[in-house]
Amino acid sequence: MINTDIHIGIVGAGNIGTSIFDLIVSGTEYKVSIADISTRPWNVPEEQFSLISQDWDDSNQFNEFVS
Repeated sequence: MINTDIHIGIVGAGNIGTSIFDLIVSGTEYKVSIADISTRPWNVPEEQFSLISQDWDDSNQFNEFVS
């Protein structure tokens, strides 16, 4: 059962971001999401990944990611 009270968001799905993601999901029951400007890594489930754009003026991207 996933603990939905705590939602951990990781921005950056490169080697370090996906390693952190793997460590957290394998050792906890927290809700974990990861976001990046490139395509979804193979080891991150689609429902836990958000594709973001490089338009830094769009603060709605962050709000959607963390909600």
